Amino acid sequence: MFSGKVREVSKQVIESAGILEHKNAVLFEVHAAWKGISENQVIVNTSYGGSDACGNEYEVGRKYLVFANRYDKLPFLQTSTCSLTAEWSGASAVLEQIGQGEKPLVEADYQDDMSRLRYTNAFASVTGAYHRLLKHPYAGFSVAGVLVVGTVLLVVKRRRS
Repeated sequence: MFSGKVREVSKQVIESAGILEHKNAVLFEVHAAWKGISENQVIVNTSYGGSDACGNEYEVGRKYLVFANRYDKLPFLQTSTCSLTAEWSGASAVLEQIGQGEKPLVEADYQDDMSRLRYTNAFASVTGAYHRLLKHPYAGFSVAGVLVVGTVLLVVKRRRS
């Protein structure tokens, strides 16, 4: 649990066993922490698509009180609309109950990690498709069938020309 200002929001694709999850990666500058955060920056993922997909919506430059947790042994924090996460201006009732947080002690810079997410998005899409073909052989046969039929049609068309 922490308070912080959004520095960047980036769409992210996470591949896990052939399943692609679309998320927003949000880089926060941490102002105060109550539990689990000791760094001055943190990346939090939330579902892409806003509240329809249980994801929080964040705007660059705005301050939030964030309730996040580790998700399925992945190396980042996760939050959703099921948490008490709120824009700072609407968090006064919660802040009255939890008191003041601690200043983060560890200097961190995750700007490069946000840049790397853009590269890994393309890689995740390719590996996700590869895993789907291995895990679902009928999908592989379907793709192969389409390729064979397409090739045959091209050959027949060229011979007629």
